[in-house]
Amino acid sequence: MLYDSTLINDSHHIPDLKDSRIKAFFAICPGTGPAFPRKEQFEKTTRPVFIIGSKSDSMAPAMQNARHYQAFIKGSGYYEFPGKTGHYVMLSESDDETKKSGPIYFTDPSGVNRHEGHAKVDSLANTFFKKSLK
Repeated sequence: MLYDSTLINDSHHIPDLKDSRIKAFFAICPGTGPAFPRKEQFEKTTRPVFIIGSKSDSMAPAMQNARHYQAFIKGSGYYEFPGKTGHYVMLSESDDETKKSGPIYFTDPSGVNRHEGHAKVDSLANTFFKKSLK
């Protein structure tokens, strides 16, 4: 939580950041959920929103982030990857050399298929945007 009085006072004077060019939102493993503790903070969210979470996301745990947003954003869609699927599974597939240089980002637990995860996100995004942008 932010307790600095200057930050708190400034937060009451945030300009309207709405951009009419944006017609829909698709969030993959979003973070910073605890920074938005009140449902009222999402009252002006009127565009379609779809959120993806991962059950085993240790960087942006679904309970405090993806599920939190979905509960606060009226009418938002939601999908959560089950099992051991983590935060970085949405990054590109990689070769063995890349996996060695950045194992946290490119090596998944046994049973997690990054290619299948990407295909699922692709399918969800296609369905969501076709429906939302017609």
